Amino acid sequence: MLDTVFTDLASIGLLNPRKSFSMHFSGSTPVNVPESTFRLGANPIQPILEFDFTKFLGKPVGFNPVPDYGTFNSFGQCAQKLLASLLSPWQKIDAMKSILFPALQFVMRTGQFSKEDWSLLDNSIRHAVKEILYLSEHASNEYIYGHTKSGCVGLPVSAEESDLNRVDSAFKLLTSSDEMVSELALKNLTNAVSKRIQKTDTTDDDLSDFMSGSLVFDGEDKTGSNPYSNIWTVARSASRRQKIEWSFTDGVPQLRFQDLILKGASRRKILFTIRNRLRQDRALALTAKPDQGKAMECVAMSPTSSHFIGNGMYTRFSEYRFIHRARLNLLPLNGLPWKEGTNKRCRRSDKADLETLPHVINHCEAHSRAWQLRHDNIQNRVLNAAQNSNAEII
Repeated sequence: MLDTVFTDLASIGLLNPRKSFSMHFSGSTPVNVPESTFRLGANPIQPILEFDFTKFLGKPVGFNPVPDYGTFNSFGQCAQKLLASLLSPWQKIDAMKSILFPALQFVMRTGQFSKEDWSLLDNSIRHAVKEILYLSEHASNEYIYGHTKSGCVGLPVSAEESDLNRVDSAFKLLTSSDEMVSELALKNLTNAVSKRIQKTDTTDDDLSDFMSGSLVFDGEDKTGSNPYSNIWTVARSASRRQKIEWSFTDGVPQLRFQDLILKGASRRKILFTIRNRLRQDRALALTAKPDQGKAMECVAMSPTSSHFIGNGMYTRFSEYRFIHRARLNLLPLNGLPWKEGTNKRCRRSDKADLETLPHVINHCEAHSRAWQLRHDNIQNRVLNAAQNSNAEII
């Protein structure tokens, strides 16, 4: 049969033995991949053994393939080079959002690495981002990952993005506008669930319970309980981690996340909608903190308060080094609750018994010149904008 295929396809240049691979599955238990040699004409085909892989359409293919950590390490190296470059701090943040994280989406969508791997990448990136923002390690992570409309940096979370991409891929297959694709996807899912629960007549409830990760027989979902994964099992694990519920009606799925209902009509908005809600939740968690969230509650009232994070406009480097710590009340002031020592007085003024952030910015007379300059700069900007418009200056 291989000779016939080779003869027909080689004549029109559609088959190259040097680019071809073979995989021989043994039907005996335990299942393995013996090192069998197949030939196309006189040329042997390179076999794919267990733990080895070859890439097909960018995704590693094989039997129990070892993850391609060379590719994964390149992501960390790229992030390290971006964050260590001579770009300004806000340009580094913008480069991470517009260059690095979009490049990770294909690898996330095809499920090539585990959530633990992505968490390691998140940890290294978060430490470096806090350094370029001049934040200490105990600065709230919600400030890094919260919604930009609430004044946060809005950096994506790789581990979370990986889960959302897996759920999104499975949902889009099942709700494809191509009936052949959606029917094949549903048939494949039904077959996977049937084998998993050892039941021939699977129902919509079975599909819903499986994809939501709510089946009783594998509550822990330990590795040994199901060693072989596919697009449905990885989407199921991701759904359970993110608390996304699936429901099927006549084989048509819909998603529920908190109070959001996502149907097939909104299949292109799955990633954005859930990601947006998670960022909002982190921003709310930050503003609810009694210490680091006090100033952020005021910042979140207007997006204009955070205009400088993305482009650095009207912001000097000295101000950028100051502003993030000031927002989270992390400046080294005497009046901080965790500040050691009994002296809590203002170091510049004798009229204040407690040196706090509101006192330094708005009440310390030693900084009165800064108040005046800040007031005059704002007033001049308003005046210049009014002169170039139809507004009347009184």
